[in-house]
Amino acid sequence: MLSTGLHDARQVAQRNLTITIARGRQELTRAHSNYTIAYTTAKQRWMSDKCDFDSKKCNAVLPTKWGSRPYGTVKTKKFISDAGSNIVKTTVGETLSDIVDGSILAANGKASLQRFKDFMPPPAPGMDAQTGENMAQRQHRIEMELRNQCSAIDIKFQKSEIERTRAWRKMMKTQAELHNLPPKNGGGNGRGGFRRMPVHQITLPSLRTSTQHSIPRELMQQVVPVAYTPSEPLIVASDSKYSAARIKERKAADGTVAPVSEPKKTKAGLYLRPAGRTRKGMQWDAINGVWVPQQT
Repeated sequence: MLSTGLHDARQVAQRNLTITIARGRQELTRAHSNYTIAYTTAKQRWMSDKCDFDSKKCNAVLPTKWGSRPYGTVKTKKFISDAGSNIVKTTVGETLSDIVDGSILAANGKASLQRFKDFMPPPAPGMDAQTGENMAQRQHRIEMELRNQCSAIDIKFQKSEIERTRAWRKMMKTQAELHNLPPKNGGGNGRGGFRRMPVHQITLPSLRTSTQHSIPRELMQQVVPVAYTPSEPLIVASDSKYSAARIKERKAADGTVAPVSEPKKTKAGLYLRPAGRTRKGMQWDAINGVWVPQQT
């Protein structure tokens, strides 16, 4: 049956989507942790190399690094001479003089001031060279494709259920009419004066004619029917979404049962348990969003 196939396909698509989301988030969490470690390690290595580069650059520019006394300016010389035996002031004055002499050398082109290379973070994990997508973007695209697939199957399934319900009601109505046909020539069969007419004796209605013209002539004679109970009771399907037939449609081959409506999801990607009582002998699976048999 079309509805059965679509129901199974919808269950498989929803399960694939749930598994893909769970696995994808686990992989993203693992990749994020690994990338954080790689980024921190690369940053520390870059900082260490930059300190070495700056130290070598200072040694090449500042006169005190060559073992020479800096000249500085008149004010720095006076500051050093006034410092006397104060070591702090003397060190400050020599440092300022060193900076002045190094700046003059750099301005005259006698000392090179190359800039250290900028920090380049490691590439994002799972980068696809063909599409340019990283792992997170690819995971999002796959999830959207699976969601669209689930939506398309669900729309087809709902349409099929409407058609199946309409066909079932027509069949029940036809069966009821066959059990309540009036007698031929006023005769009876011992059951209140009613009998069953063979199906092949009923004229097939034309597609372009009204229902009144397609009714056999013998059915036009309206009689008052007496109480009659068919030998085989009619079974009318229940339209309730909690009926046994509906539950059977939502039940998968592994024993899991899908909820009546699609459950809501939390920010963590888990499915919320439907409101109401717990199904007997089952427990809620927050990862897959279905009822599963309890493990004994």
